[in-house]
Amino acid sequence: MARVSVVIPSYQHEHFLGAALDSLEAQTRPPDEIVVVDDGSKDGSVALVKARLRPGLRLLEQENRGAHAALNRGIEEATGEILFLLNSDDRFAPERVEKLASLLEEGPGAGLVSSWLRLIDAKGKALGVKEAWRNMHPWPARRPERTFVATPNARWNLLQGNYLATTSNFAFRRELWEKAGPFRPLRFAHDWDFALTAALDAAPTVVEEPLVEYRIHEKNTIRTDPKEMELEALWVVARHLGRFAARETTGTPEGSREFLDRLLESFHAFGKERLFTLLVALAGDDSPGSAFSSLLERESPLRRWALEELSR
Repeated sequence: MARVSVVIPSYQHEHFLGAALDSLEAQTRPPDEIVVVDDGSKDGSVALVKARLRPGLRLLEQENRGAHAALNRGIEEATGEILFLLNSDDRFAPERVEKLASLLEEGPGAGLVSSWLRLIDAKGKALGVKEAWRNMHPWPARRPERTFVATPNARWNLLQGNYLATTSNFAFRRELWEKAGPFRPLRFAHDWDFALTAALDAAPTVVEEPLVEYRIHEKNTIRTDPKEMELEALWVVARHLGRFAARETTGTPEGSREFLDRLLESFHAFGKERLFTLLVALAGDDSPGSAFSSLLERESPLRRWALEELSR
């Protein structure tokens, strides 16, 4: 059996972190290693982990650098061939590691593996089940029957929206990380960007059971700044659109046409199509120091201009 590591990026979740760790101790296939990366918490998170340290549970501490940096460090220092991610406010169902690891053990060609999600509130009360792209869409489509959602194609649907919802829903082999990583410095959409990169190499696999509990509470990052979230969503799609189009239009004429027809109905630009067109043009060069990459820099004049455009 392959060695399994679970990486927990942790920040200011003292009240939830214990439940996350408990959910790993309750696994039907216990992970071989748990790596908690505390990203500069000022609450009691570090003390909570230190009180539970044991063989197989490691704690790494760093100054606050963001979830993407905590994930990158944890993955690089983890020793497992198979990697699971678990945010410090979420929980795994008892069978998650066993069921997803068995799929990933089938071979190095496996892609990103996820499952349906059970949404819970701050107290752990169930709020519903997100069945991948089938329900709980992040934004409305005018004619959903003409979008990617009307197909069973996991790769296409990921371009329409991040149905995985959270890095807690990610499991993958280290080989995939070496091709698709690291996580880019995005505050809201680092998970979607990574998933799209991974999907170009191998189609995502979705287990049709709610094997992770995604906690909805007032301090969820996605609630903090809607305009920054919109900018990052546009940036991610602009970065990947050309790559997806090149891949999906090399097959049969019928398949190529279906992809393009559904793409036109699937994309949501928050009413800022002109801004998105500019981002697509800039995405031709996403190397460090490029105008496109500067949109991720918080003090960048181009980023400030784009946020102003989104606010008009």
